[in-house]
Amino acid sequence: MKIMTVDDSKVVRLTIALTLKQAGHSVVEAECGEEALKLLKAEKADLVISDFNMPRMDGSQLVRAIKSDPELQSIPVIMLTTEHARQRLDEARQAGAIGWIQKPFKAEQLVAAVQKVAEKFGIT
Repeated sequence: MKIMTVDDSKVVRLTIALTLKQAGHSVVEAECGEEALKLLKAEKADLVISDFNMPRMDGSQLVRAIKSDPELQSIPVIMLTTEHARQRLDEARQAGAIGWIQKPFKAEQLVAAVQKVAEKFGIT
């Protein structure tokens, strides 16, 4: 499965990429929402895992942009966040995110969430 990770922290992106590559997935990294949208247009991913708090375009704005684009709207998005405020998490869900994983995360937790999404959406 091709997964895009979007996070303004290089360390977080590398951690996610390493975890997912070890689980057999292909990973594309983006530093911000704008870069993610450009990359998604060039090489569509099967799943996006995005940080919530990023400069210029936060995770909810990215999800809204993905879900409003007919070419991209079928891509499921998981938020990866330090947010605990119910209102912020509900905002992401209303934008179209299918769920979230709290930071810091365990590798097994991330891989299990990806597997669950793959099964739910029929992604191989």
